[in-house]
Amino acid sequence: MNKTEQTQETIIGEKTLLLPFAEYDLGNFIRLHRADKNNNMGRFCLKDYTDEQALVYITSELNQGQLFVWTVYTKDEEPVFAGFIYLTNVSSYMVSLHGIADKTMMKRKGLAYDAAKTLINKLFEKGVNRIETDVCESNRAALALDKKLGFVKEGVLRNHVIKDKGFENLVILSILREEHLDGKK
Repeated sequence: MNKTEQTQETIIGEKTLLLPFAEYDLGNFIRLHRADKNNNMGRFCLKDYTDEQALVYITSELNQGQLFVWTVYTKDEEPVFAGFIYLTNVSSYMVSLHGIADKTMMKRKGLAYDAAKTLINKLFEKGVNRIETDVCESNRAALALDKKLGFVKEGVLRNHVIKDKGFENLVILSILREEHLDGKK
């Protein structure tokens, strides 16, 4: 997976459209990250950045090929913005998958599942061998989604994420190409 492929490709799911990230999406990307209580995205945690700093930082990551983002829309006659799905730690054989949703749009509609499943299928088709993700232990909805997608829990980083007035465990999950192709999801 390389930067050129990502920037040129629209990916179509059953319920969602994954459109290549555009400069005008930066504001929504920053807004959703700041609003997400479960945001544990490490280097992409934007809560302490000014808008200008966040724009410079995210643009730099995109330009360096360190971040690949698709904007998720509903696959309706009039598509509606629903969130973002993005990859970090990209190599020819492995990626880290993350998503951030506009909660009012994605909640209980199967859109997050469809967007993630669609991108996972595309990544494995392109030859990626391993997709990993991480989730705060308290984020039960994301853990359930990852399990439904076929991710397997690999371990827990104890007290790894600073949250509110303390620390939280971070669950590490992955899915391998061979598992996916064997029909395990």
